[in-house]
Amino acid sequence: MTAQQTVDAPLIDVIRRAIVGPGERLARLRRAADAINSHHIELRSLLHRVVSAPKVTDQIRQTSYWHPNGFAKVMLHIDEDHDFQIRLHVWPTGKRRLACSNPHSHRCDYASALVVGGGLQIVRFTEMPDVTDAAQGKDEWSVYDRHSQESKSDSKSSAFRHDGVVRLKASQAVLWKAGAAYTCGTDVVHTVEPINAALMATILVQDTMRESSTVVYRRHSGSVANQSRVTLRDEELPQLLTAVIAAMSNSKQTAGVVSLTPRPQTLRTPPAAGLPASNSLGQV
Repeated sequence: MTAQQTVDAPLIDVIRRAIVGPGERLARLRRAADAINSHHIELRSLLHRVVSAPKVTDQIRQTSYWHPNGFAKVMLHIDEDHDFQIRLHVWPTGKRRLACSNPHSHRCDYASALVVGGGLQIVRFTEMPDVTDAAQGKDEWSVYDRHSQESKSDSKSSAFRHDGVVRLKASQAVLWKAGAAYTCGTDVVHTVEPINAALMATILVQDTMRESSTVVYRRHSGSVANQSRVTLRDEELPQLLTAVIAAMSNSKQTAGVVSLTPRPQTLRTPPAAGLPASNSLGQV
């Protein structure tokens, strides 16, 4: 992957100008995400150009994969000179949807633009290391296994190390609607889940600088095998991009954000009908 992973597109220049401007890094990432939401015509043009260039489509497909949390993770662009990446996340309709999302953090700061779909529910968590001492509000804390995740040298799989048992409490729940944007730092533990079964797509602008590892939490105890990434099939990336373009063209949604009261018993989205519950950890 190079600094010009995608074909040339005006939106890349818009994002680059936002990233290199004044302000703190997270603020500049947020500015880039806001710019994406105000340049949907340019975003659709970028996606059209990728679909129309088979060599570029194949190059991007080889670095894209199905995330265990139910979405396709597509690396659209890497700008090594200015230390940012542009990713497309797509939760398609159908059987790959609504996998349970495990609480996790990220190696990189990022900002996300919700470009189309019903919206995302994002829940933030607070960790208590000592599971024996949740003095007050004990029922609000749930027991999780804590795992450190590190990518292997081949960049195609992840290794998990069990760090012990902790308690997590849902401290904030927010519903972000299409057209909104939000930021997330590397210290934030959260889940991200679509609110309905419609196609959902977000564009992430993130740092290329990474923490050495990140954390993933899982309710059930036991060992977790290393996970290999499932690369998109040849036909899947064009289909996903075409679906996002069509949904954006038909969308009349307005941006918005709604604060919700965290409810631990309802935080996790059930698997789609007919599918087994996910026991895998999500790679982040």
